[in-house]
Amino acid sequence: LELTKNDIQFQKQIFSSIGECCYNVLCESKIKTKKSTGGWYYWLDFVNYKDKLKKYKIESSEELCNYFINSIGLITVPASAFGSDDFAVRYSYVDIQFKDIHKKEYSIDKMIEGLQKLINLLEDL
Repeated sequence: LELTKNDIQFQKQIFSSIGECCYNVLCESKIKTKKSTGGWYYWLDFVNYKDKLKKYKIESSEELCNYFINSIGLITVPASAFGSDDFAVRYSYVDIQFKDIHKKEYSIDKMIEGLQKLINLLEDL
């Protein structure tokens, strides 16, 4: 099965739309990020929460990922997996529910819910 130009264009549209929605949610928090411009993930930096997280003995990106999955079921990739020592994670666009692929209908409600859970978790520290 080959991807057509229309398939690729659809993917670009989806990622652009998801990126915009996620960015709007993230802007409501102290999580540092830059607007995604065509990628399928966000780099989330938690330096603004570092002191509060140290109280929970969370001092690395690996410990941060473990905390997120154990606390709210959010799966992320530690910055260390990319050779970075940032107090950061990669948040990927993987929880897209396609309602009707032929009509190009999809939902990212679960992704937005996950980001909101993350923001709430951090704000409650």
